[in-house]
Amino acid sequence: MAETVPATTPETTAPAAPATETPREDFNTMPLEELKKIVEEKLEKVPTPNKKAHEEAIAAIDKAIADMKARFDEIKVERSMIFEGYRVKKAANEANRANRKALLDKRNELMAKRDAARAEFNKAKAEVEQINASIKNASHMKPEDLEEKIQRAEEKIEVESLSMKEERELQRQIKEWEAQLKTAKVSSNLFDRRKELDEAIKAARETMNGLKGELDKVFAELGLQFEKREKKPEGEEEKKEEKEDPIKKLNEEWEENKKKIDAKYAEKKALIAEFHA
Repeated sequence: MAETVPATTPETTAPAAPATETPREDFNTMPLEELKKIVEEKLEKVPTPNKKAHEEAIAAIDKAIADMKARFDEIKVERSMIFEGYRVKKAANEANRANRKALLDKRNELMAKRDAARAEFNKAKAEVEQINASIKNASHMKPEDLEEKIQRAEEKIEVESLSMKEERELQRQIKEWEAQLKTAKVSSNLFDRRKELDEAIKAARETMNGLKGELDKVFAELGLQFEKREKKPEGEEEKKEEKEDPIKKLNEEWEENKKKIDAKYAEKKALIAEFHA
C-alpha cells in the first residue's frame, strides 16, 4: 500500500500597501492668484554678479601680491648691504690688526735697540769705574812731560852751583817725578781708554734718549688703539643685549611674506570661483 504524503499548502505573501504619494498640485486648474503666490514664495531671486566690483577686488589682490613680491627685492638689497657692511668692518678690523702688529713689531725692535744701548752704556760705565780705581793716585801728566822735568832737574844739578838745600829739594822732586813716571807709563793707556769710554757712554746715552722718544710715540699709538678697542659708548652693553640679528630678522620677514602671498593667491582663487559659480 502506497504511503500517503500530506498535501502542503503554499505560503502566500500579503501584497504591500501602496506607498502614499504627495498629491501633485494641478497648476492647470489652480487659480492665477494662488499660482502667483506659489511662484513668489518658492523662487528666490539670485543677484547678478557685479563684474566691476569683482575686477576691482582682483586688482587689489594683484597689487598687494606685487607689493609683497617687490619687498623680496628690497630684502635682497638690504641683505646685500648688511653683508657689505660686515665685509667693510672685517677689512677695517684686519687693517687695524695689521697696523697694531706693525706697531708691536716696531716696539720690540726699538726695545731691543734700547736694551743693546743700555748694555753698552753699563759696560762702558763699569769699565770707566775700574779705570778710575786703577789711576786714582796716578799723575795726570804725560810720561814725556815727566821725563822732561826730570832731565831738566838733573841738568840743573850738574851745571848750576846750588846750595845743599836746593840740591836736596831737586833730588826729592826728581824721585817724586820718577815715581809718577812709573805710574804714568802704566796708566797712560788707561787715560786714553777712559776718554774713548766717555765718548761711548755719551753716544749710548744719546741713543737711549732717541729710542725713548720713538718708543713713547709707539706706546702712545698703541694706547690710543687699545682705548678705541676697549672704550664702549654709554649704554652699549644694554644695546648689545637688545640687538637682534638683522639677517635673521630679514629671513623671518622673507618667510612671512611668502605665506602672505600664498594667502592672497588663495583669496584670489576663491573670488574667481565665487564669481563664476
